[in-house]
Amino acid sequence: MPEPDSDYAKDVIRACVEHGRTLLGLQLPKVEAKNYDFSPQFQRMTTELYLVGVMWRYGEQFDLPTNARDRAFICLMHMLISDGASWRAAKRRIRVLNSYSRDKNGEDALAVHIGYEAGDREGALAAIFDQFRNVPEAGGAPYRLLERSKPIAGVIAVAGLAIALLIGRSWEEALGVGLVAGFAVLAIATLIFRQMTKSGQRTQ
Repeated sequence: MPEPDSDYAKDVIRACVEHGRTLLGLQLPKVEAKNYDFSPQFQRMTTELYLVGVMWRYGEQFDLPTNARDRAFICLMHMLISDGASWRAAKRRIRVLNSYSRDKNGEDALAVHIGYEAGDREGALAAIFDQFRNVPEAGGAPYRLLERSKPIAGVIAVAGLAIALLIGRSWEEALGVGLVAGFAVLAIATLIFRQMTKSGQRTQ
């Protein structure tokens, strides 16, 4: 999705990014007031896809060779870079978002659609999140489970090492026992996490 390297094109990108930031600033208080319990990944992706829709609609007024929808992703990439992401990380993120921006039938994802159709309406972003309140895959519980399993795995690894030493195992054997025990906890938590979230990102 290359954009012509011209001052006009750069001005368009800056204008779209500024517009996106302005609308996001107006939308976030409503979202925060609702205290949603979504996973950070789901909330971030939904917000970014909403911004794509917003900047797509706003960018249609400008006369440039690129398609306005494609240009919205370019604008979002510039936004991510200005927020501190490296060029490589931002480009990788845009590829991921682009892959989730349409459903299996080729239709725009809900967040993109609402961003385009009603992005400047009060509560538009919250209205997207409201659609997923009862979707388990989008919830924050699986991610809390994964995060909480990490210190538990550490404790079990240390306990396994200590027990192995107490029964007369060598340090090498005890270390192996501890590592296997710790990794087993993480593996189980990861399997549960994947089962709970396997279709979550496709719901936007």
